Amino acid sequence: MDHRLGIVLTLASSVTLGCASAEPGSPEDTAMTMPSLEDSEGEGGSGEGPGDGGDTGGSDTDGGDAESGTETNGGTDSADEDGPLMLLEATIPASETDHLELRFNRAVAPTDGAGLRLVGGAASISGPSTVVDARVLSIPLSDHVLPDDAFTVTFWPELGAIEAATDSEHDDRLAPLEGFPVDNEASGYEGDGQLYFVAADGDDGSSGMRDDPLRSLEVAAELAEPGDYVLLQRGDTFALSSGQGGSFRGHFEPPRSGQPGRVITYGAYGSGERPRVEAPSGSGAAIAIRDADYVHLDNLEVIADDGDYGVLFVGRSTEPTVTNCRVRARNDNGGYGGIYFGASVGGEHVSHPVVRFNDVLGFRTNYSSNGYDMGDRHEVLDGGLLEGNLSGDVTQDNGHDGFKAARGDFHGLVIRKNEVTGWLDDGLETFGAQNVVVEYNVLHSPQPPIISEGSGKHASQGIKAGGTDNANGYHAANITVRYNAVYDLPYDSSSNGIIVNSGRSGEIYGNVVHDVRRIGIKIDCNPCEEKGWRVHHNTVVAAGTEAIQVYTGGSNGHRVWLFNNILDGATDDLRVSTGGGQSTVGGGNLLVNGTASGAYEGDDLEASLDSLFVDLEPRDLRLRADAPAVDAGLTVEGYGFDRAGVPVPTDAADVGAYEHHADQ
Repeated sequence: MDHRLGIVLTLASSVTLGCASAEPGSPEDTAMTMPSLEDSEGEGGSGEGPGDGGDTGGSDTDGGDAESGTETNGGTDSADEDGPLMLLEATIPASETDHLELRFNRAVAPTDGAGLRLVGGAASISGPSTVVDARVLSIPLSDHVLPDDAFTVTFWPELGAIEAATDSEHDDRLAPLEGFPVDNEASGYEGDGQLYFVAADGDDGSSGMRDDPLRSLEVAAELAEPGDYVLLQRGDTFALSSGQGGSFRGHFEPPRSGQPGRVITYGAYGSGERPRVEAPSGSGAAIAIRDADYVHLDNLEVIADDGDYGVLFVGRSTEPTVTNCRVRARNDNGGYGGIYFGASVGGEHVSHPVVRFNDVLGFRTNYSSNGYDMGDRHEVLDGGLLEGNLSGDVTQDNGHDGFKAARGDFHGLVIRKNEVTGWLDDGLETFGAQNVVVEYNVLHSPQPPIISEGSGKHASQGIKAGGTDNANGYHAANITVRYNAVYDLPYDSSSNGIIVNSGRSGEIYGNVVHDVRRIGIKIDCNPCEEKGWRVHHNTVVAAGTEAIQVYTGGSNGHRVWLFNNILDGATDDLRVSTGGGQSTVGGGNLLVNGTASGAYEGDDLEASLDSLFVDLEPRDLRLRADAPAVDAGLTVEGYGFDRAGVPVPTDAADVGAYEHHADQ
């Protein structure tokens, strides 16, 4: 190994590049030491991580192809006690309907639950497991489950491993899971809350019991107290009355708050399709959680009027939650926003929104919180979590983004493990935002350009981090973009994978970008804060122009650091323009074509694509054992694991997004 690449890199002022690690996805791993982003405005990009007990969506394979689906591990009655660790059964037992039991083929160690997600109902994983016998883990849930809910288990080892209790010659860590079926043995609800049932053929003068349902959502909502459930009959349609129409109002607004640990849930019962809640014509969201705390929407289909919102969180609302819902515009054409997860009105702000496992289709922006529309300073307090969601085709009538957290301080919001496709502007945007973590998302296949009366509308960036709205006083800072996959952006000359547009500070690492029409990663750091941007351990393959392009304008140059990236660009692997600023500093990058231009200072490697990856053509971009990138990177202090959760040694890091390991 070249002695130059085995050192801890130090830069000006004797400060070491770092991204303090801890556990994958943890709050601590966004802290930095060169210089620390915690010194910038607002909180650091923290959010939830291992131990958050939250639920999430699908995953890449462990160290595999950037865009591939998750393996299904287990599900067989043949238990191999000496083979790789496998999940055999998942059960919610009739005797304990607020617990999930997992049975394995081998003895298993306890887990904190960080990588596990229970998908399909309102109950979620809420704490660490106990071992009830050598092969069975029991994991507590947030509430007793409803008997009609159908659950699956998803497991992401990069967020927290499950390991065998003893070592063997086989894989002792559970492989990724998605959609593993759960046997829900509950015959009734065993919790303390009251259930109110609503059916299209019910009567609002009835008791609201299952065999004597109410007819309208609004009447049932007036009865619900903290800890209660309002359940709509699956397969039925519920037309909302005009209600509170108008700007940032909803045709249905839950009338009261829940409490911590005693959430008011609006969900579903029976069999068939999700119950359909449909807004009337006229302005206003279909459902607005406004000035209400601990309200949860689950397993609903929400139909918005064209030109308005599906679900809106607004004002002083603590932990508003939407899970397992499908949200769309009435004609799949022109709804303003699908789920608007934070609207600041009258000086009041939403706190810790939770949006998980939803499908949102056909809006101008499917998931959004944007200070442009606010009459006062926009904030989303106490972070929040957007996780495991699908953003499908935005409307072709003035369509824009899949996800947007824009123009405001988001206090550690985490946008994690979502799939974004079919956008027309930006797949995921944090324009003018502060303190946001964007991690483990998959973005691919935007819509083709739309040509109308001689003007084109094009598919633009995959992830857009940064941006400044000087007129309204918003600028981007402390944005973390890590472990995402962006690929197949074939349209128009401005299809870039990841772009920073005048962002002041942040970090981009562990991402895979391939097959994009133009630039893989573009950094326009004008102006930059002193912390600047750190760009390291990314893999960029088949970029149409530059793999990485950097612009450090004005007198604030020398604010971009580039290390340990694999770069393959058709015109330049790496291009730096100063615009009067100082040079960009880097090293340990692997330049596939050997082309670096502009004011760049770095000592880098060269190697062919064929020598690097497990299988280039299907884009399995894990490193081969004999790849020149193995053990060739500069040490980045605190960079503890790669995008598959594989530990990175402190003295011999690999170059690129994946660390080679023997069991891959």
